[in-house]
Amino acid sequence: MNKKKLTCIAATSVLLMCCAAPTIAFLTKQTETDNVITFGNVKLQLHETTLDQNKKEVPFDENTQADITHTDRLSRIVRVENVGSQPIYLRVELSMSGTDKNGTPFEADDYVSYQLNEDDWTYNDEDGWYYYKTELAPDITSEELMTEVIFTNINEITSKYPGSEFKLNIDAQGVQCKNNGENVTEAEGWPETE
Repeated sequence: MNKKKLTCIAATSVLLMCCAAPTIAFLTKQTETDNVITFGNVKLQLHETTLDQNKKEVPFDENTQADITHTDRLSRIVRVENVGSQPIYLRVELSMSGTDKNGTPFEADDYVSYQLNEDDWTYNDEDGWYYYKTELAPDITSEELMTEVIFTNINEITSKYPGSEFKLNIDAQGVQCKNNGENVTEAEGWPETE
């Protein structure tokens, strides 16, 4: 076989390999999710705001500290935006963590409740998540899940944990609507949590 023919076969082989590589990469990107197939992408952006002294809604600054000895309610507004390309079902988990003045963590969920929007969100007792009742289209922000944190026993907090700090933890998750049930309660493929 002459060198010219060998070079032509080698060049053709390399060209075929380059064309096949994207197909191989696409076919090997698989995730097992209990037979739920998704297309496009799911991307969320959490929006946390608060009301300032003039009752104007402003972005929440996580470095802000509030003295709860004078009030049992703090403004905290939570919404989620769908920044992906597909309609999604949405859920959010809220939890409160506490740290005493020595830096020791303590269970804080028993000391708070939330002013919730029950018209647009529903709570699932079995898994502890709040589910948005309707699908959320791309580039749309949900109705607020909550508007306030309510401290339920200020006297016990100040006597048992003087100088303590509380932090609201928010976990938001979404799954694609397409081919995934008729509503949020039928949706599958939620990320597993501990």
